Amino acid sequence: KNPDYDLAIIEALKLSGNTTSAISRLFSQLPIYMKGSTWYELNSGSPELVKGVANRYEESARKYALELHAEGQKTKNDKLYENAKNLYQKYLEFFSRSTHAPTIQFYLAEILYKQERYIEAADNYYDVYKTPTAGNLRVDSIHYALMALDKEMNAQRKKDGLTEISKSN
Repeated sequence: KNPDYDLAIIEALKLSGNTTSAISRLFSQLPIYMKGSTWYELNSGSPELVKGVANRYEESARKYALELHAEGQKTKNDKLYENAKNLYQKYLEFFSRSTHAPTIQFYLAEILYKQERYIEAADNYYDVYKTPTAGNLRVDSIHYALMALDKEMNAQRKKDGLTEISKSN
């Protein structure tokens, strides 16, 4: 397998407007080149090559996820939000140690919050807060985690026929 060839196909699919196929191919091909794969083992003697391929796949995955999220925000399209959420989750599955992982997880939490999945949102916000490399996102993350838990508590109280304890944005 040739990772540059696969990335070129992925980019061609995206440029031709077939974003769904591009993303599908990206995540079906990604495991072929990551640690534990046959390709990785065969090329482990060339650490620059292995690292370069991982970096190019990481960049592509991040770029596509961010683009889908931005398009979902712009168009208010729930399907695009859902696709961005799935991409963020896949990204974190493969690149959880990336310097960009806290930002991706924060955006994942934002989508979960928008989808009113408050407990999952709070968990993701809290994970960002616990990440020392998250920088300025740590303050926002703990604040939003508490807001998400507040929303969940009030939604549950409303469902149980009780009044809300507090109003949160």
